[in-house]
Amino acid sequence: MLFSKLLLTSALILTAGSAVAADLPMRGAPASYMPASGFAWTGPYGGLQAAFGFGRGRTTDVGPDAVATRTNGGTFGAFAGYNHQFSNNVVAGLESDVNWANVSGGSTDSSGIAYSNKMNWFGSVRGRLGYAIGRALVFATGGVAFAGVDHTINDTPGTTTGLISFHDTQSGWTAGAGAEYAITDNLIARAEYRYYDFSGKTYGNTTAGGGSYFWYPHEFQARMQTVSAGLAVKF
Repeated sequence: MLFSKLLLTSALILTAGSAVAADLPMRGAPASYMPASGFAWTGPYGGLQAAFGFGRGRTTDVGPDAVATRTNGGTFGAFAGYNHQFSNNVVAGLESDVNWANVSGGSTDSSGIAYSNKMNWFGSVRGRLGYAIGRALVFATGGVAFAGVDHTINDTPGTTTGLISFHDTQSGWTAGAGAEYAITDNLIARAEYRYYDFSGKTYGNTTAGGGSYFWYPHEFQARMQTVSAGLAVKF
């Protein structure tokens, strides 16, 4: 009888010990971070975007004269990048983009010389830093930028007598801010504002009109702002 009671008591103690052990936290490597919302921004992504660009081109010759040309037009491009979300909901990443553009404009100075500027394409490589609020992300971004630009000067508009055109790639910087929202776990919508400044580039003495017309050095500078909307796929 006493032996049976001892067996019963031992069984109860073992059962209780197993239940307590099951409730204790397991030691080992922690699980990967997952926000309470169930969505994490960490991972690669890529998408398409469209924008309206508006800005100003500036042409300066060897003298004190400077002519500003207002430009505007549409752009369309692609972007790709990678985000990493930390446990405090800070999101850091790297992104690049390339865009076709038709941002152009022209003006004429007081002496009748016509100036025109056109941006054919532009792109950038930027860092991003933001804060996640569940499926929403607000961020700032900045980095280096490049653009393919055309600059044209014509002393006699309507003819090619004094016409000279410069086609080149100019470099500069860009900075901006935006917001994104994860519609699903793999589809992300975004809206973004950015400012671009492409440093002035000087072109030397040039002849036009078959060598019959001479242009002194000119410096060209382009600044642009864009407001864009895009859609990305998170992989």
